[in-house]
Amino acid sequence: MYLKNPFRMKDWRIREFLSLIIAVQIVFSVFLLLDFAGLNIPIVKNIVGFIFILFVPGMLLLRLLDLDGIKHNGQVLLYTVGLSLASLMLVGFLMNTIYPLFGISKPLSFVSIFVTINVLIVILCFICYKIDKGRRYKLILRNLKDMVIKKSPPNHVNVKNLMTSQVLFPLLIPFLSVLGAYMMNVYQFNILTMLMIFLIGLMALLVGIGKINSKYYSLWIFVISFSLLLHKSLITNYIWGWDVNIEYFLANQVVANSFWDQNLPMNYNSMLSVMMMAPIFSTFINTGLIWIMKIVYPFIFSLTPLGLYYVFHKQTSPRIAFFAAFFFMIQFTFYTEMVSLIRQQVAELMLVLVLMIMVNEQMDVIKRSVLAIIFGMSIVVAHYGLAYIMMFILSVSMIFLYFIDKNPVNIFKKYLARGKLVDNEKGEINTKIKRYRSIIGNSRIIITPPFVALFILFILIWDIYTSNSTIFQSFVNIGCSIIGNLYSFMDPNATQGLSLVMQQQVTPLRNLQKNFYLISQLFIAVGIIALLFGKDGMKFKKEFKALSLAAFIVLMAGVFLPFFSSQMNTSRLYHMSLIILAPFCVIGIIKVFHLFRPVLRFKPFSKISRNNLFTAISIFLVVFLFFDTGFTYQILDRADVTSIALSATCDFPKFDQREVTSGEWLQKYSYNGTDIYADKNRASVLNSMVSCMEIPAYFDLVNSTSYIFLGTVNMARNKVLISQMAGANIVINEGYRPSDEILSERFRIYDDGGSYIYGSAVRG
Repeated sequence: MYLKNPFRMKDWRIREFLSLIIAVQIVFSVFLLLDFAGLNIPIVKNIVGFIFILFVPGMLLLRLLDLDGIKHNGQVLLYTVGLSLASLMLVGFLMNTIYPLFGISKPLSFVSIFVTINVLIVILCFICYKIDKGRRYKLILRNLKDMVIKKSPPNHVNVKNLMTSQVLFPLLIPFLSVLGAYMMNVYQFNILTMLMIFLIGLMALLVGIGKINSKYYSLWIFVISFSLLLHKSLITNYIWGWDVNIEYFLANQVVANSFWDQNLPMNYNSMLSVMMMAPIFSTFINTGLIWIMKIVYPFIFSLTPLGLYYVFHKQTSPRIAFFAAFFFMIQFTFYTEMVSLIRQQVAELMLVLVLMIMVNEQMDVIKRSVLAIIFGMSIVVAHYGLAYIMMFILSVSMIFLYFIDKNPVNIFKKYLARGKLVDNEKGEINTKIKRYRSIIGNSRIIITPPFVALFILFILIWDIYTSNSTIFQSFVNIGCSIIGNLYSFMDPNATQGLSLVMQQQVTPLRNLQKNFYLISQLFIAVGIIALLFGKDGMKFKKEFKALSLAAFIVLMAGVFLPFFSSQMNTSRLYHMSLIILAPFCVIGIIKVFHLFRPVLRFKPFSKISRNNLFTAISIFLVVFLFFDTGFTYQILDRADVTSIALSATCDFPKFDQREVTSGEWLQKYSYNGTDIYADKNRASVLNSMVSCMEIPAYFDLVNSTSYIFLGTVNMARNKVLISQMAGANIVINEGYRPSDEILSERFRIYDDGGSYIYGSAVRG
C-alpha cells in the first residue's frame, strides 16, 4: 500500500499540491469561524494552524525555487521550516513598518496578520500555478526517474516500510517525554522520564553495535532531539529559565499593543525571532505565548541536530554523523539553557541551513547563493550573539581560504624553478603541497568576499538602526573590554572559561562529569590536529574545514581570552562551537584509538574492530548523557540532584502556579517606581511579569520602601539564594542565607500559601 509522501509535496502535480494547501487554509478558517461563534475546538484548531503557518509558506517557496539535489525527506522539512520562518520574520517586519503609513495603528492585530498571511499564500499559489507549466516535463522526468530507481509510484511512500520496529520504537520516546513531564508536574513521579532517558541511551548503543539501518538514523536523531527538549520545556505550566523571561515580557508587549516599537533601547528588542515570530504564532494560532515558547520553539529547535546530521553525513560516514549529532544534543546546554533562549534557537537552525547549503554541491549555484543570503540574514535578525560570532568565524575562514587560494607555497615553486633544489627535495615539497591543498579542497560558495561583506554590512545596518543602536554599542564595549584587559591573558579571574576549567567540584560525581567534558574537548583538539595534517580520513568540504579551524580558535579564545566567553557564558559559546566542531570529537576518539593501538600489546585491545570501536564510542556518549541529564545523580546521589525534570526539590528559575499568581498580583497592584527584589532564581522568572532585581549580598543596599518576593522554595527552607559575581561574570560566592535577615521591620502584604510578598512599614 502506497500513500502520498507529504515531504515531497514540491514534486506533486500542481493541482494536487494547490488543492491540499487550499484545503488546509479553508479548514483553519472554518475552525476560526467556529471559535468566534463560541464553539472552540482548541487542540485540533491549534494543530491545523501550526501546520498552516509553519509549513505552507515554506513549501510554496520551495516549489517556486524548484530546488534539485534534495534527496532526503528530512532535508525538505528543514528547508520548508527555514523558509517559512524567514518569510514570517520579513512579513511581520514589513507589516509593522508599512501599515502605519496607511493609518493602521495596530499592524500586528489578529485581523492584519490573518489577512496578510492568507493573501500571501494565495499570491504564492497563483505564481506557482502560472510558472508550473514550464516545469511540467521536468517533473514528469523526475517522477519517472523516481519510479525506475525506487520501483514505486513517484512521490509516494510504502506503508509497509513504516510498520517496522526501527520506525515505531523511536516514536514511543516523545510520548514518554510528554507523559513523563506531566507526571512530574502533577505527582512528582520521575520514573517515566528516567525510562525515556534510558531508552535514548539504548538507541545510541543499538546504533553503535550496528543493529540499526542507517536510513533510519535521521528519524532517530529527530526523535531524540525533540524528546530531550520536551522533557525539560514542559516542566511547570509557566516559562522557566533565564533570558526567556525578558523575551516573554517583550513579546507580550507586542501582542498587547499589536505593534512593535523598534526603538525600545534593549538588545532583545532587535530580534525578530522574538519580537515578530512569537507574536505572529501566538496571534495566528490563538495560543498563549507561554505554550508557543514551550512547544513550538522546541519543535523548531529540534530540527537543528537533524540538519547537523545531514551536514556531517555528507562529509563523513553515517555512524560518525549520527554520533556527532548525538554528542551535540546530549550536552546539558542543548536541552536546558537553550530552551530558555528562543532567539538563539531560531538563529542556530538558520546557521545549520547555511551549512547544509554549503555542502550541497548538487544544487544550482545561483539558488544556493539566494538561500545562503536568506538564511544568513535571518541569523542576524534572530540572534545578535551568534551573528557576531559567525562574523568572526567567517572572516577568519575567508583569510584562511585567501592564503590557500593564493598558494603560499608558490615561493617554493619559484625556488625550485631556479634549480636550487635537488630532485628528491622537489618530490618531497610537491608531496607537501598536495597534502596542504587537501586540507581545503576545491570550490566554495559561502565563504566568499561578497557574502561575508554583505553579512557584516547587514549586521551593522540592522544593529545600528534598531533599538537605538544598543547592540552595536554593546559590541563596541565588549571589544574595548577585551582589548583593555589583554594583560590578564590566561588569568582565571578575568577569563570565565579558564575559571570553570580550574574550578573544584563539590562532589566526586561532579568531578567525574567535569572530566567527561574535558576529555571530549581533548578529543575535539585531536580531531582538529588530524584535520590540519590531512589525517582526518574524511571528505570535508573546503569551506567546512576553514570554518572548523576558525571555530576552534573561537573555542580556545573562550578559555584564554579575557572577558570574551563571559559575554554570553562559556557554556553557550561551547555549544555554538559544537555546531561545527561536533564531528571532531568522534574523529578524535578514532584517531586516539589508532594512535595507541600499535603501542599497547594487549591482545583484546589490538584486535578491536571498527564496529567494536563504535560500540565503545556509544558507551562513552551514553554515560555522558546519563550524567548531563541528571540520571546518574538520581540513582547514585539524590542529595545532589541537578535536573528539574527528575526532582521537584531541585532549586531552579521556575515558578509553580501560586508563584505565578503572586507575580500577577505584583504586576497589577505594585506601586509604579517601587523596587521589587527576589533571590537569584525567583528574580529571573519574575522579570517576565515585572521589573525585578536580585537581592544583593549586602542586605542594607535594599531600599526600605521596596517589595521583597519569596517563592515556594524560600518558604520551605526559610532561606534566599544569594550570588556574588566579580570580574568576567565569575561567581565568587553563592549560597543560601536566612530570609529573616532581610525581612526585619517588614510586613507581609501578600500570602497565597505558596509565596509571600513583603513591603515596608510605610507600604504595609
